[in-house]
Amino acid sequence: MPKIRKNGKELANLKPLKTESYISSNRAVIGKCPYPKCTGEGHLSGKFDTHLFIEACPLKQKLTPETCVLFAKYRDLLKSSIRKSVKFGYFQKENVRKSTFEAGLRSLKQILQDLKDVLYLESLADTAEFLEHEPNFRQPYSRKVEKIQLYDVEFTLPKNAVCIYPNCEVSCVYVCERCFQYFFDKYAMQDHCLNVFPYEYPPGKLIYKEDSLLVYEVDGLKESVYSMNLTMFAKMFIPGKEYRSDVDIFKFYILIKNDAIGWHTVGYFSKAKDFDSKHSLSCIMVMPTYGKQGYGGFLIDLSYILCKKENKIGTPERPFSIDGLMAYRRYWLRIIVDYMVQKGTKRQFDIVELSKSTAVQEIDIVTTLFAYDMLLKDTEKYWVVMSETFRKAYGKLYFGERSCRVNSACFV
Repeated sequence: MPKIRKNGKELANLKPLKTESYISSNRAVIGKCPYPKCTGEGHLSGKFDTHLFIEACPLKQKLTPETCVLFAKYRDLLKSSIRKSVKFGYFQKENVRKSTFEAGLRSLKQILQDLKDVLYLESLADTAEFLEHEPNFRQPYSRKVEKIQLYDVEFTLPKNAVCIYPNCEVSCVYVCERCFQYFFDKYAMQDHCLNVFPYEYPPGKLIYKEDSLLVYEVDGLKESVYSMNLTMFAKMFIPGKEYRSDVDIFKFYILIKNDAIGWHTVGYFSKAKDFDSKHSLSCIMVMPTYGKQGYGGFLIDLSYILCKKENKIGTPERPFSIDGLMAYRRYWLRIIVDYMVQKGTKRQFDIVELSKSTAVQEIDIVTTLFAYDMLLKDTEKYWVVMSETFRKAYGKLYFGERSCRVNSACFV
């Protein structure tokens, strides 16, 4: 990367160091830059004296306010040089010699090479400057973002999605599929993924390993940046779920999958640290690229197994999304069928026994039986019957959709 010099002395190397990624914060609420030890002085664009967004923080990029001002002048000078070189190279009069023309092209190539070297930092500076000019920058939620690009895969957001990234005019936000840091510029995201990416694996403890599937337990208190980025991303695909910024009270269980290229985040669920909590999980999400492959059932199964390890019976936190409700209905129906098969010819259905063996609350079992018309009242007793609704659901459950279950022997 080019270096800025003044009076022959080098002031700074413009290439940002490999630093932690810090989430953006609603500056209308906090009132100052959230980056640690930052006083709010300077601006990454070099055109303002103060900043509030972390995207505009010079300290985050290991730069000083003075260096940012010099870099702004360097950018303007470089762009001006390119315009002059292009004009010199392509709009000559007929009597200009060919050698002069070729010299102009060589000069242009050198300038373009210099420009390529500073594209990453320049994109960050442009984003920071844009945020200052945005008239509605104090609005914490943006409804202008229509698409999310997760590394190289693009998704269209639901119509009722609420994007909680800072307000911007871009229609697509770029997100790292591993640490979930977001960018408004495609090239900044690509540079992050190739050169600045901070994690070899999710920043937590490995608790499960089965072939190419791994599960990491991440403490929201120790890894607040990663956890906040993850919840901000998930909120856009789960509109009905309340956004929680207090990630320190949760643990996150990250399911990843290894392939020939590397590892990819498949999904996750969060769970409150409070032992007295009755919830088996608080939020669950499977990445859109891994939908309909049984990973939702895997995460649900894992949450109940963790409840059994804690010797408690749990239930998921409400409200459900439509996909979440259907996933839980399928899981609860599966454990009911497995229990009936286990009982065989005894023909005795004990809801309390099933609840204790699976860590599923009794009310969830009963509501599932009602949902599939499997309860029939006869005088003072209820009978569990195989209704037509159950038969259709059973066919889809075992023959139509893939399932993925937790192998208890694979816990680390």
